[in-house]
Amino acid sequence: MVPSSRQVSEQMSRHPRRDTGPEIDLRRLLHAAGLRYRVHYPVPVCGAAQSI
Repeated sequence: MVPSSRQVSEQMSRHPRRDTGPEIDLRRLLHAAGLRYRVHYPVPVCGAAQSI
């Protein structure tokens, strides 16, 4: 999908895509609760085609 204008493109480029404040806060809460996880880890999908 291509942004409709240069202005929209510039606005979107200023917004972080990951590691945002709320995301980091949630990670801290989960870690404090003893939960462990991987960040930005690709989840394997059953039956998905694999590239060689």
